[in-house]
Amino acid sequence: MKAETNETFLDRLAGVISLKRPTYETLQRDPAATPQSWLIVLFIGLANGIALISTVILSVLVGT
Repeated sequence: MKAETNETFLDRLAGVISLKRPTYETLQRDPAATPQSWLIVLFIGLANGIALISTVILSVLVGT
């Protein structure tokens, strides 16, 4: 999935994770980026869920 700006999906994902404003502006202007935006939202949601589950499991194992 390449965009007109020659940014790959991974470039955009890294830009979103590092909160780079130009990445957000590019995503906003590019109508073909909607599927990529959904994938980014999905990946971040999964990462958040994994972090939440692992935190609960670690706190039970450690006993805090």
